[in-house]
Amino acid sequence: MQQNEKIKKLIHRIKKGDKKAFNELYKLTSGQAYFFILKIVQNEQDAEDILQESYMKMLEKIDEIDPERNFTSWFYQIAINKSKDLLRRKNKVFFESIDNEQFNFNPECDTEFSPEEEVDKDELCTQVMSAIDTLSAEKRACVIMKYYAQMSVNEIAENLEIPVNTVKNRLFSARKDIKLSFEKLGKAALYTAAPVGIIVWALNRSSVAVCAAFSASTAFKLSTI
Repeated sequence: MQQNEKIKKLIHRIKKGDKKAFNELYKLTSGQAYFFILKIVQNEQDAEDILQESYMKMLEKIDEIDPERNFTSWFYQIAINKSKDLLRRKNKVFFESIDNEQFNFNPECDTEFSPEEEVDKDELCTQVMSAIDTLSAEKRACVIMKYYAQMSVNEIAENLEIPVNTVKNRLFSARKDIKLSFEKLGKAALYTAAPVGIIVWALNRSSVAVCAAFSASTAFKLSTI
């Protein structure tokens, strides 16, 4: 059964008060949600706290959930709002709409990337993730939402409460910053061959390891939700 279909069935069961179904949903979705939040807030404890708060909020709104709607997108909207609240309290303002630079946003076609056999995949993934982690909070949030959560530019703008053009500028600028990081490593050609594809690839590869570690270390929290 595909994950989306499984989630739909679990939502129906949760609406009927099935606590076991919630535990199954948590196990199925919490690892990726944790990675998504972690990459935005850049703090493990904050990410865990926001994750727990987001699932609590989900339960409060369970009757509002349309099982036919994409659950991940809906849930990430809750997580984004929680993350914004945290970053406001810490005086990080990735949700502001003013940017000093303007860029021309180009269509993104190179979403496929597969490293050559001779490439050290672990090292490459680490390098890409390091470049992403060093982006400003404003740019990093847009990158994670676009290339990991697969949100549209319009969805990102709506969730961050900023203009669409600001989202486009931040994505373009973020790719420019990541390219500069690879130029410093002497690997500009590798990055420019598929700038979007390599970002998507690295995020997904990194997510697998983080999700596995998260699932193993936080299973006990299921009983507290």
